[in-house]
Amino acid sequence: MKIEQRINYGYIIYDITGDITDENFAEIEDEIKNTLPENFSNVILNIERVPYINSSALGWLVKLMREVTLKGYQLFLMNVNHEVMGLLKLTNTLPFFTIIPNEQFLIDKEKRKDLDKILGDVGDNDI
Repeated sequence: MKIEQRINYGYIIYDITGDITDENFAEIEDEIKNTLPENFSNVILNIERVPYINSSALGWLVKLMREVTLKGYQLFLMNVNHEVMGLLKLTNTLPFFTIIPNEQFLIDKEKRKDLDKILGDVGDNDI
């Protein structure tokens, strides 16, 4: 398993590659807990390259999400494949997570924010 951190669109994004199991979940947990910058509040686990999560690791993921939330961060899952989505539904853990469909969604959100700022600035000049 491989974990890489990057910052884009105002989000801390952890790109995870490989299966997530109870045997390697501590690596994810340690990486996230030890590298969360204080000047960001949104954390994304990009699991596009995660073909499999076992149910034990999913339980640890819910626990991690709660801990991160208590520290003032919001945790999102991005690029969830059908198998993982099926596990989230089967285990009734889907309501614990906010799912971001893909990175294009973040790009579009940033464009909307920029447009709203521009339109707001234009409106302010008209007064």
